[in-house]
Amino acid sequence: MATIGERELRERAAIFINALQEAGIHGKLVETAFRDWQAKVSLVFNGDMLGNVILYYKKNGNFTLGVQELKDKRFNAEIQAWWNGKAALLTVIPDITEQISIPEPTHLRAYVDGSYVDGKTGYGAIIVAGRDEVVRFSGIVDGADGTRQVAGELQATMTVLAWCLDHQIAEITVYYDYEGIKKWASGEWRAKQAITQAYVSFLRQCPIKIQWSKVESHSGDYWNDIADQLAKQGAQISPQTAIASSQPVENDYMLSEVEYYYQRLNLYRDRAFDFIALATAIQQEFSAIDSELDVTSYRYDFAYLEHFYLQIKEHFSP
Repeated sequence: MATIGERELRERAAIFINALQEAGIHGKLVETAFRDWQAKVSLVFNGDMLGNVILYYKKNGNFTLGVQELKDKRFNAEIQAWWNGKAALLTVIPDITEQISIPEPTHLRAYVDGSYVDGKTGYGAIIVAGRDEVVRFSGIVDGADGTRQVAGELQATMTVLAWCLDHQIAEITVYYDYEGIKKWASGEWRAKQAITQAYVSFLRQCPIKIQWSKVESHSGDYWNDIADQLAKQGAQISPQTAIASSQPVENDYMLSEVEYYYQRLNLYRDRAFDFIALATAIQQEFSAIDSELDVTSYRYDFAYLEHFYLQIKEHFSP
């Protein structure tokens, strides 16, 4: 006798199993494990049994994946990525270290964000070493299960950590603007939905040392704004596509950061305001011109900061 949702689960399992073949993972439905609203797929890689994954079918037509029965937890992130249709992500990432050298001992920072656009959820993240961009991610979340942008926030964080695992990164600071990112991780919030439970399970099994840092949403933070843009972009691409870009930034990238803060803060030039973000960006760039000058001492005077800004533009202009 057929169980509830069996036909839909078989169809979704077939898509998943076909995707896994590209990674060399053999999947097979466990015929004796069908239950109402769920099914299991056994996974084998290089002749080794990885364990089972559980497919859940919801009344609203969405599917989620459980990896709690996998024996080799190192595969959790990769299996989740293939489930979410992120083949492009996994095929690009292994080549990143050949293109980009991560400065050592510079500590890596990641900025993560989620977005909900026209009924679709996207995720975005960017990893930074010092003042250099290392890699950025953007994609759509399949089966946000009514959580709007929250699913994107969680996926962005897990994508960053999966990248760290692939590149033997032991520690990273994650900058986030949605408080649940840390509170579910720390146990302050109870994970009640399948998507948050999967997130908590992933973090518990992840060996990466994570430092959490809260930033205010849309506060003008340079890197956080990029993550926000990537998340919006991700919500508008096809479910079969995910982007992991490791293109090196241009040599004048830091000038663009100075330009960014100059344009944003110019509106407040005649007000009592702390322009520390612009001052810091100028200070770091100005060291190439005058390493002795303390630009940050002028953090409250936009006119002085503008003077330094114009010097930088003149110095670096072709």
